[in-house]
Amino acid sequence: MSVRLKCLLYSLGIVLSWLASPFLQSAEAQGFYLKAGDTVVFYGDSITEQNFYNQWVELYTVTRFPAMRIHFFGAGVGGDEVTGGSGGPIDLRLARDVFSHKPSVITVMLGMNDGDYQPTTDAIQSTYTKGYEHLLESIRTNAPGARITVLGPSPYDEVTRPMMFPGGYNAVLIHFADLDRDLARKFGDTFVNLNPPVVATLEKAQALNPLVARLIIPDRVHPEPLAHWVMAEALLKGWNAPSLVSSVTIDAGTGRVSDAQNAAVDQVQHDKNMLRWTEVEKSLPVPFIRENENEYDALLLQLTDIQQQLNQELLQITGLGTGQYTLDIDGDKIHTFSANELTKGINLADYVTPMSSQAQRVGWLVRDRDEAHYIHLRMAVRNADTGAQVGKPDLMDVFENSLEDSIYAEAAPKPHVFSLSLVTPQPITNIPAPAAAVGYNMKTFGSALTLGHNWQRFNFNGTDPAAINVTQNANGSVTISGGGNGYNAQLSTATATSTGLLWKGRAFGGGGYFEATLSWANNYNGYEMPGSTGWPGWWSNDIEHMSGGYDTHWPGQSTDYTRAIEPDFMEFWSNTQYGGGIHDWYGPSSKKSKKNDFVKGNTYDLPPGFDHAQPHKYGFLWVPATATTRGYAQYFFDRVHLPALDISWDMYNPASPPPPVDGTTAFSVLDTRHLALILGSGTGNPMTVYSVEVWQSSAANNITQ
Repeated sequence: MSVRLKCLLYSLGIVLSWLASPFLQSAEAQGFYLKAGDTVVFYGDSITEQNFYNQWVELYTVTRFPAMRIHFFGAGVGGDEVTGGSGGPIDLRLARDVFSHKPSVITVMLGMNDGDYQPTTDAIQSTYTKGYEHLLESIRTNAPGARITVLGPSPYDEVTRPMMFPGGYNAVLIHFADLDRDLARKFGDTFVNLNPPVVATLEKAQALNPLVARLIIPDRVHPEPLAHWVMAEALLKGWNAPSLVSSVTIDAGTGRVSDAQNAAVDQVQHDKNMLRWTEVEKSLPVPFIRENENEYDALLLQLTDIQQQLNQELLQITGLGTGQYTLDIDGDKIHTFSANELTKGINLADYVTPMSSQAQRVGWLVRDRDEAHYIHLRMAVRNADTGAQVGKPDLMDVFENSLEDSIYAEAAPKPHVFSLSLVTPQPITNIPAPAAAVGYNMKTFGSALTLGHNWQRFNFNGTDPAAINVTQNANGSVTISGGGNGYNAQLSTATATSTGLLWKGRAFGGGGYFEATLSWANNYNGYEMPGSTGWPGWWSNDIEHMSGGYDTHWPGQSTDYTRAIEPDFMEFWSNTQYGGGIHDWYGPSSKKSKKNDFVKGNTYDLPPGFDHAQPHKYGFLWVPATATTRGYAQYFFDRVHLPALDISWDMYNPASPPPPVDGTTAFSVLDTRHLALILGSGTGNPMTVYSVEVWQSSAANNITQ
């Protein structure tokens, strides 16, 4: 028997054994609203006709339950009201576009057109209520047993633009949603309101970037796909959709599989530097593409909790030695993680994997079938010939069914070979002398700067990233020309989000040598230049306090008494000097100012002939305190130590009271925090950044998310 045939039979055996195993839980067992064999029809107006929220629900269902064949049909026609519309009166619409599919599940979303874009009147409300009652009664008569979900209508956008009239049209839609809820209760149906989650998303987007927010519902009526994902999430959560794709935990030291939910793991091999196994996941992740791969999906994930609520593909590896590990799946490199990250667990849905690529292909097929059915529906509205003959199937039905076959064939579970290998550090000969002197021999960040990848436009503290002026140059450098704020924060290794710990990116802990190669255009005092709004700066903030996603409470103080740390590596304050120092901020978070500030720093007189327009290296060395040695910070210009700027402290003691005391408790909290790096300048003095490097003894204490 050939090796190739043996591999094929082995893979088939894994899939078959998995299909027969308890991992193959039915949707019913998990409480999901939809059941095997269901036929689902989405009825509505032009918002349903867009074929997005219904398509996303279908994509989720097919990828989460690929063994559960369900048939989906969109039945939205633009302009429809509870009485019907351009597709015909309501009874014709229901008979032709809904009942003909023999549905077991029907969703209904109407209301946008029924309010006539004006303040509601008794006549409008009466027509809407009576029409909706007739619609629901007709479903009960003609599709007995069908489970109905009444959907509160999506909003008319009055978040990013002013109201049409006092009270606003969305208030009319909210009132219609209340009527929908009452009707659902009366008829014993399910009710899901799509209005509030979309409004909440608009409000988050408005706070982040008003120009972007207006594009979510550009004509105030018809949502773009991002908002349809919000609607789909609300509907799926209303249907008790599970968040779990799969969850696997393996002990790298023993090779023991301690947890395998919705997945089967086999053929585990391990040694001190490698872990390898074969895995079949029952489900596929929803294929969201993050960051520089797809900015649209990245924005969705920033504005919503959809990844947490619907897309958890978890992998946890315990028993690893210290170091960095590269995860490969089917021979493709996925990402390199620290042992700490893998021990805590990662969400594979955050990365491009063979599973997400498979789900993407499923998505394309779902799109094709839904578009084919939309054409079929439009042909029916126009009484066009679809090839139907007496005793023979409609040719469009045949085509749609063939596409559905392709969808489920593509969604079928497949075995994947996972490999986790210890990254062997390569010999390094160019370690900066300040880093090498303290054993910081591993470069954990840099040197290249890539906007949207390892550096992001600063968006903390309400800064509008769209107002920031940065340019990626052809030689790989980045030029910063201010904008967004007046405190020299235009780029950072972290970016604010609205979910989880309220940030993503990278922050550095446990000490390190931080070095940036910089130049700037003008030789003047940055404070005094009219309209400058800042000066060349290279600095940092602890991500715990800056993000607001962590507990930064000073132990023993009032509940809102917090502490933050801000090491400033270089600030160009005059023609002949630059400064450096550390701020130890503390006090009640309710204070509108920057609390109390214990700061220690100094200035360095630049050498004669210094040319700011030429690249120079600006370094900061952080060595944490231990029980027997003091912690300290040192500053370097072109890798020459500047002793006048030295700062030191004792080991952090959480029981020490405020205020920070110079030489003992001041700055000691730095050793417990993680620094997000920040670069910036004023509009009057563009700064070019050629490289940024971080050197540490290991990356184990860093945070990447």
